[in-house]
Amino acid sequence: MKKEKVICDSNVWYRLGAKGFAGTQKVLKDCDLYITNLTIVELISSEQMNSDFDLLKHVFYAIGRYAKQCLSQNDAQQILLANDKSYIDHLYQAQKTSIIKIIQDFTNAGTKEELSYTNYDYMIQGRKQSVSTWVTNMEGMINWMRNEHKANNKICFESFVEDGFIKPHIINYLARNNPNYDLKNFNTDKLILFKGALKEYLQSFLSSKNKKVHENDYIDYMNLLYCIDDFKYLTCDSKINRYLDSNFLLADNQNIIKLLLSN
Repeated sequence: MKKEKVICDSNVWYRLGAKGFAGTQKVLKDCDLYITNLTIVELISSEQMNSDFDLLKHVFYAIGRYAKQCLSQNDAQQILLANDKSYIDHLYQAQKTSIIKIIQDFTNAGTKEELSYTNYDYMIQGRKQSVSTWVTNMEGMINWMRNEHKANNKICFESFVEDGFIKPHIINYLARNNPNYDLKNFNTDKLILFKGALKEYLQSFLSSKNKKVHENDYIDYMNLLYCIDDFKYLTCDSKINRYLDSNFLLADNQNIIKLLLSN
């Protein structure tokens, strides 16, 4: 029987680190679990690095034991790969090597002081910058959207997501890292889950004028870029689940979440 390929976000890995696989073995036994570059970066740039290293160690132990593969491409590379399977740039191999070392590092270290890879402060700052940029961009888009809505102008959310967010993100990335790449035939047809969820997320700001963009939204939504083709997605976050296309969820999604969150 072919196993389901499931991308798990950080809260799933935290639960697997705390509980192990046994509590969900019956419902996840036919699944291959995957983790993304974004989730790895989120974990090593969290407050637990300084406040609860043991917790992170358990998470990385779970990753090392239960993850079929780490999808080491960053979010921009993932968008480009969804369009062109042969896409690669000069950063990819270094990222892959770095993530393998990070997982091994946490698995083998007893304390933070025993980590052999010491560049975490740089990665923490890098994540902060990425998140800050994303939040600023989202706030600009939402302000424009609210003004259009107030003026009774129709908003086409499909083109808004693609032309206002995805394409500028890719163009900026390529300008910095791969300026010779030909983007002429670029399309986002495979990014169904991401585009649908981001559309719903953006629309929610029109019905709640006091709603704010949160820093955690960056990982929560950008992680969905990796869920294409036959991948499924698993998160314990109810705020995200309500925006997800059910075609990308496991058939027993709600029961799995209950098992993960149970004591």
